[in-house]
Amino acid sequence: MLYTTLNRTGYALLTRVLIALSLGLSLWIQPATGVEAAADNITMTTTTSVILPPTAPFQVTPTPFRAVYEADYKGLPIRATGIRELKQTGDNQFTLSSTATSFFASVSEESNFTLTPENRLMPVEYQYHRKGIGKNRDASLRFDWPAQQVFSDAQPTPWALSIPMGTLDKLSYQLQMRYELLTAYQRGQPWPPLAYQVADGGELKTYRFEVLGEENVDTPIGRFTALKIARVRTDSDRTTIFWLAPAYDFLLVRFLQEEQKGGFELILKQANFRGEVVAGA
Repeated sequence: MLYTTLNRTGYALLTRVLIALSLGLSLWIQPATGVEAAADNITMTTTTSVILPPTAPFQVTPTPFRAVYEADYKGLPIRATGIRELKQTGDNQFTLSSTATSFFASVSEESNFTLTPENRLMPVEYQYHRKGIGKNRDASLRFDWPAQQVFSDAQPTPWALSIPMGTLDKLSYQLQMRYELLTAYQRGQPWPPLAYQVADGGELKTYRFEVLGEENVDTPIGRFTALKIARVRTDSDRTTIFWLAPAYDFLLVRFLQEEQKGGFELILKQANFRGEVVAGA
C-alpha cells in the first residue's frame, strides 16, 4: 500500500522531486545557428567571470525539441521521469510544456509565450496541474500586458497583480536565462548577473542564480563539459545546483538538490538536438 511504502516525509520529498522535474527542465531554447516555487529577495550576486570559447554568431529562434530526464530520489525507492517539449504554435507564438510522473503522482506545466523584438520572452498564459499527491491542484495565470497585470484563478483564493514589463512566469524565466547565457557565450563575454522577476503566488518575486564555473558531468548517454549554476538563498539550508552543456546550447544535463532531510538528483536520459540524438564523450 502507498502509505506503508512512503511516510509523510517521503510524500513531501516526492512532491519536490516532481516539481523540480517540472521546473528544472526548461533551460533550453535553441538558436537558429545551431528552476521551485519559492524565491528569495536578496542582494544582487555578481557571477563568476568564466569565458567559454565563442561559437557561431548568435540568433535567437526557439526551435522545437524533446528531452527526457530521470530523478534519483535519495533514501527512498522512488523513480520519476520528466519530459520537456517546446513547440511553435503560430507566428511568434510558442508553447513550452513539462510533465513529471512517477508511479504515485504527476505534475504538468505549460507556458505560452511570444518574443519581443529585443528577444525578451513575454508570457501570455501559464498553467499548472498536480495529481496524485495530497490534494489535486489546478491553477493558471493570464498576462494582460496593455494593463500590465496578471490574473490567477488559483483556488481557494484567486488573485491579480500589477506587474512591470519583463515579468515572467515560473517556466519562461528559465528560457530567458538561457538566452542571456547564450548571448554572453556567443560574444565571448563574462556571464551576466542572473536575476528574474516572477509572478508567483500573488507576489512579484526575484529569483537569483550564480555561475560557479565548469565541471565534467557523467550521464547515461556520456560525459559532458557543463556550466555549473547555483540558486542563491540566504534563509534556507537547501542547495540547488544545475549543470548546462554549452556544446549543446546549454542543454540541462544534471540537477541536484540537497538539504538536511535528504535530496534528489535529475540526470539527462535522452534528448534530440537539431534533429540528432544527443551523446556525450
